[in-house]
Amino acid sequence: MSADRVENGDVPMDQIGLSTGTANKHFNKLGQIHSFTRKAVPIAEPIDFGEFTAPIDKDEREARLRYTREQGEAIFRLPPWTGCVGTEERLKPGPKVIHDGLFYLLLLVWYTGARREELAKLMLDDVEERHGIEYLLIRPTITGRIKNKSARRVIVIADELIRLGFLRYVEAMRQAGETLLFPEFVPGGDTKRKLGDVFYKLWWIYIAPSVPDRKRGQAMHSARHTVSDELKDQEVFIEFRNDLLGHKGTGGEA
Repeated sequence: MSADRVENGDVPMDQIGLSTGTANKHFNKLGQIHSFTRKAVPIAEPIDFGEFTAPIDKDEREARLRYTREQGEAIFRLPPWTGCVGTEERLKPGPKVIHDGLFYLLLLVWYTGARREELAKLMLDDVEERHGIEYLLIRPTITGRIKNKSARRVIVIADELIRLGFLRYVEAMRQAGETLLFPEFVPGGDTKRKLGDVFYKLWWIYIAPSVPDRKRGQAMHSARHTVSDELKDQEVFIEFRNDLLGHKGTGGEA
């Protein structure tokens, strides 16, 4: 349990408690609730919740959160991508490479910069080909919505993903009569958990500790910052970067 880890000193002091960004979100949400309440109860005193928040340098924060190339290389040297014991022991080194949702989802995150849920909820019909170009459709479907109108987009499938057998995997799933790209991430029972959250609980929380020099706040989502920065370094126009990542406007957002 988390309390035991803190008590045993396994968690550094600077990693205990909420981050500044998370605390700001909570206080801003409380401010929204309070403003709504005052419309129904006019005598309620106003509260400036801005007094409880702290400014964040967005560029500095994103630079801190993004993964380095060395961290990415370390992730994909782990057993799910280089060889594991088998289906029951995916995180232990062995002779078997299993091409499934665990193998491809993180690769897709890394090569597209797409959000975890955008990829986890993909249907086989979201993988298309036109004029010899294979691509993914990021769009609302029966498996879930997208973040906003700007998030609706087309992402060309990287050559490296094709070399690693992604299209053969897609065809195999079609031949098996599946409709979802990663059916193993469908939540069970009556839970409202999203497919991306299932992947997070099944795999990411166990993979993350193996990332070298991992900083607080570095999550799967941090790969979006990595891709965005790489595109900046390659001097790709901001309009093209926003189109690929599903950002709004010219400033970009997560």
